[in-house]
Amino acid sequence: MISFTRALIRIILFLTFAPLSLADIVLSTPAGIEVTQEDIEHYIVENVPPSKREALRNPELYKKMAESIYLLRVLAVEAEALPSYDPAQAAWSARVKQMRELVQVYRQEYIAATFSGVSWEAAAREAYIVEKARFVTKEKVQASHILITSGDTRNEDEALELATQLHGRIIAGEDFAELAKEYSDDKPTGERGGDLGGMFERNRMVGAFEEVVFSMKEIGEISDVVTTSFGHHIIKLTARQEAGAQLPFDEVKDQLVNEVLQKRSKQLWNDKLIALRSAPDLQYNEIELQELAEKYKDAENIGDPAAAAVVDQK
Repeated sequence: MISFTRALIRIILFLTFAPLSLADIVLSTPAGIEVTQEDIEHYIVENVPPSKREALRNPELYKKMAESIYLLRVLAVEAEALPSYDPAQAAWSARVKQMRELVQVYRQEYIAATFSGVSWEAAAREAYIVEKARFVTKEKVQASHILITSGDTRNEDEALELATQLHGRIIAGEDFAELAKEYSDDKPTGERGGDLGGMFERNRMVGAFEEVVFSMKEIGEISDVVTTSFGHHIIKLTARQEAGAQLPFDEVKDQLVNEVLQKRSKQLWNDKLIALRSAPDLQYNEIELQELAEKYKDAENIGDPAAAAVVDQK
């Protein structure tokens, strides 16, 4: 969870040129643009998660960080010189950005504090009972293959002939995995005896391959030679899962708990916004609002009204 400290660091404007002392300056220019050790430390907190801190042992990394901050500052100075630059609008936008980020953090903290210690398993189990039809198995298969391709070493006819010969040897009793290791042109799967990995659903494999493998019913069944755009395949069915079996609650519990938490979190936040919007001391100045409406009644494309929302979350 993002802490308030991190959020506040995030909204520190790198455009502030205020080094603590000469000893702190790690980059400077005659134009007065400077980057300090403190800038680098803030940059690390913002951009380098704890899991990546190992990279901080590389001294060159700090030079790159300083360069990134410098580029932001020098380009910002150039941007401020543009005729279209509006300092008041820029300051307002910066304040709104700060508010948005702080509200995001507050929202997370508020939800976490409100639901601290709450167990959602009962609600998840209730959802499982009500929506059981969602939680059924999909048809899946697991397979191995031997792929024979044409190219520099053999032409198309030779590739098909080799695939046919290998198919015959497998049907005669030779070990599929050993032949895959020796002959398959799909080297990564060949090293695994032709294993394509875990189970897969429909629409994951090339058409002709998928049509054949999903038509196979018996574990260990060997297909005829199947030709696709990749080459000639011999397929072995190694596992099959039929569609429609009910998944046990324990297999989908984590998914359901997360769904319930997201739903309750959204509702909690919406309730808070409704309460704030309904506060008895909230007063609109209708005269000022009408003046704004009159001012902009003939304007086009002045912005998306939804963009004014600082706290609404979907």
